[in-house]
This record gives sequence, C-alpha cells and structure tokens, in this order.
Amino acid sequence: MEKPDIVYLDLETQHSLSEVGGWRNINKLRVSIGVTFSTALNKYIIYWEPTVHQLIHQLTKAHLIVGFNLLKFDYKVLQAYTSIHLAQLPTLDIMDYISQRLYRPVSLLYRQSHPRTRKYRRRTPSRPMVQTKQTRPNS
Repeated sequence: MEKPDIVYLDLETQHSLSEVGGWRNINKLRVSIGVTFSTALNKYIIYWEPTVHQLIHQLTKAHLIVGFNLLKFDYKVLQAYTSIHLAQLPTLDIMDYISQRLYRPVSLLYRQSHPRTRKYRRRTPSRPMVQTKQTRPNS
C-alpha cells in the first residue's frame, strides 16, 4: 500500500506587497524560494524560481498540502506560474482553520510579535469574547 504523501509548504517571495502595489498585485510577488517536506519521501526539498514548476508538480501529486495562509497567499503567488487551480488541491490551511474556529482573522505578524499576550480570548463558543490582562515578559 502506498504511503500517503503529506506535503508541508512554505514560500518566500522576491518582492514585498508594498513593492508591487498591494494585495491586488499579489501575482507579481514572484517566488524567491519554496520549501516542502514530504512525508512519503521523508525529506525536505528546496525550489528556486527556475524550478517552481517542479514544486507545483509535487503539490499536484500530494494527498494533502499543509501550510500557513496557503489559500490567500502562497497559492496566489504560485498561480502566476500555472493554469492549474491550486485552491482545488487537498489543502489544510492552518490560518484558515484557526480563523474559522475563532470566528475572526488571525494575523501571523501579531502572533509573532506578541507571543505572550492576547487582547481577547474566547472561553467557549456560547460565551462572549472577554478582554483579558496583557502580560509582560519577565525582565
């Protein structure tokens, strides 16, 4: 029996959103580097822009693709390189998954810059959101 191939994906781009005119021009960001980890191969693979078609091929063969903000960022950047509708591939977008459960968007930048603080928390789905105290790291 064939081992399921779960592919973990992360992309970095050649340009920032401000350099290309914002989110409406996300297809102009261009891939700088893409890194995958394949559970079937048990290895990391690094793709540079000239090999991005090999990256897309690997994604089309995967049983599941896992990453953070794949649907709204990585796939939109990659879409400039292919006619395959990447959002239709079997995908677990961690940011989308968390946002759906919290009933609000999650910002990676906020989570990185404020790892010990939370302005709001949800106790249960039936309880309203409550404000909690922010904590400061020990000096």
